[in-house]
Amino acid sequence: MARSTAGLKLENTLEFLFFDGEEAVVEWTDQDSVYGSRYDVDRRYRSSALGNLKALILVDMIGDKDLNIRKETQSTAWLKTILWNRAQSLGYSKEFLNDDQEIADDHVPYLRAGIPAVDLIDFDYPYWHTAADTLDKTSGRSLKIVGDVVYFGLPEIDRHVSQMK
Repeated sequence: MARSTAGLKLENTLEFLFFDGEEAVVEWTDQDSVYGSRYDVDRRYRSSALGNLKALILVDMIGDKDLNIRKETQSTAWLKTILWNRAQSLGYSKEFLNDDQEIADDHVPYLRAGIPAVDLIDFDYPYWHTAADTLDKTSGRSLKIVGDVVYFGLPEIDRHVSQMK
């Protein structure tokens, strides 16, 4: 995705973040989860750089063969609108569903810090955290669908955040 976006003419800079430490060590709580994203928000806050981040698109668990991305209820409305409209215009309404689903994920620390964020996640994956979660369950087509929606949604997101300045 980083290579494909290199040619986009955007007013704002794109950053690609790879989070680790999402899972709880003992039990999922605000303090025992999303370690990487909480660290990033804290790091940006301490260096007075948090305000430079205008929006976050989180892609998580998007590679399975039966892609079903629901509208995550905590996610920022205007980001969901842009991306779901883009999915529809690209013919991906079957994969980008209009159902709502609340997910605690790496976007939440950004939302709590006032950063618009959207979580693109297929949480309906029966093999998650099992020995059956193997490569044969993945799909390049699913990755392409999400990549297309994000790629073709970025110019509108860029315009939107530029108008917010």
